[in-house]
Amino acid sequence: MKLFKLIVVAGVVVWALPLIGVAQGERFLGTWTLNLARSSYQPGPLPTSHTRTYERLPGRRIRLTIRIRTADGRTLLEHATFRVDGRPYAIDGNPDIDAFRVVRVGPWKTRATQLRGGKVVGHVTSIVSRDGRTRTMDMTFTTATGQVQHNVLVFDRQ
Repeated sequence: MKLFKLIVVAGVVVWALPLIGVAQGERFLGTWTLNLARSSYQPGPLPTSHTRTYERLPGRRIRLTIRIRTADGRTLLEHATFRVDGRPYAIDGNPDIDAFRVVRVGPWKTRATQLRGGKVVGHVTSIVSRDGRTRTMDMTFTTATGQVQHNVLVFDRQ
């Protein structure tokens, strides 16, 4: 009887582990809007709006769409399709980076490396709050013009 219980428990664990991984990945998905009052750009100024949308695609891929309205009124639209696997993926529409790679460092946390011309130009740590309502991104990078920026972006889930 004990052997039977052990087999049943092991079977449930083996069946549930992939679902747990999917659920953890879902924490980062959805639409996120920048909370201007809680965010900082150094040096500034903050954009007037910033929305990031992460959508699940087949094959464990994620589609990222970023819409930014800059302080001077320009609209930036960035697109990328990637996996959280540490490999570099291209991003279109970003004047400062042309690729990035993402790894998961915990159930609530990812770390991205920003690339331009194959060289590392920045790092981003992204943490989703335990209640899943807030996403904080701490990023330090060098722009294409050579300016070092440190931004702390706080997003609210929509």
